Amino acid sequence: MMIKKKIYKENNNSSQKFLIISFFTKNLESKAKRLSDSLEKLDLNYKIFEIPEIHFSKSMKGTSNLNYCQPKLILDALDEYQMPVLYVDSDIVFVKYPKKIFDLDDQKIDFEIYNWFEDFENDGYKPIQLKIDNQNEDLITTKRFYVYSHSMDFINKKENQLYSSGAVSYLSNSSNSLKFLNKWFDNISLYPKCVDDQTLNYTFNFTYKDKENLKTSWLDKSYCRYNFWIFTDPVIDHPDTVTEERKDFQSITNKITFDKNKLKIRNSKKFADDSILDTKNKRLYKPLNGELIFIKEINDDLFN
Repeated sequence: MMIKKKIYKENNNSSQKFLIISFFTKNLESKAKRLSDSLEKLDLNYKIFEIPEIHFSKSMKGTSNLNYCQPKLILDALDEYQMPVLYVDSDIVFVKYPKKIFDLDDQKIDFEIYNWFEDFENDGYKPIQLKIDNQNEDLITTKRFYVYSHSMDFINKKENQLYSSGAVSYLSNSSNSLKFLNKWFDNISLYPKCVDDQTLNYTFNFTYKDKENLKTSWLDKSYCRYNFWIFTDPVIDHPDTVTEERKDFQSITNKITFDKNKLKIRNSKKFADDSILDTKNKRLYKPLNGELIFIKEINDDLFN
């Protein structure tokens, strides 16, 4: 059954072969407006829907109504508009024209998303405040000094496995895509207390049996850029800090979402984990006995 949704904002651009969709509840209207403003500037084909509730798999404040989980909302949009969709969370912002998305229909891609297992440089960084003895200036500065925060240190070998960030995803309206979305929906029905992108990983890696016919490609970080990727120039940005912490899929279901034995270890890193990045002066330091020891200049562009 297709649920009724209120169109909050839209732009109809018939030259675009896909539809950008997003959904929000009333408490996130300011984010939805920010998203629509960014889409209008680029004259992109989109519809943003206001919905009365969201499923628990998307938010801890959500409900048990499966009609408002992500795969069901995408399935409804594919059915209603009969064209591929680019789903984005409502707190996303489009910074540049998403050129790569325009080629996916011609390439007959069924499913595209950011996959940490396909990214050899996925280290995240977080800002810290410092006051160091051997510096002449006041270093208690917001968003100047950064340290390593997290990464995914497994990389795919021969078999593609998925470890996704689900804020941006492309789904075609092919039969293969629909079958995959329905299997994801089935697993959310089975495990409603799990975060939806972790259930998506479980679906792709273990329970969807027709992967050879699902034509898949992977977004690079710039198309699902979080603010901890300070060396990535965003095309589609998630500018807000992720704060919601949830129990992971395995702790709830006692099932894994990926098989470590089929992955290899990512050994290379951009900088040592204990490095301190001075983004103002573009320098790398190592802390030692309350002082900053200069290591080298940073030549990379920064987007913090």
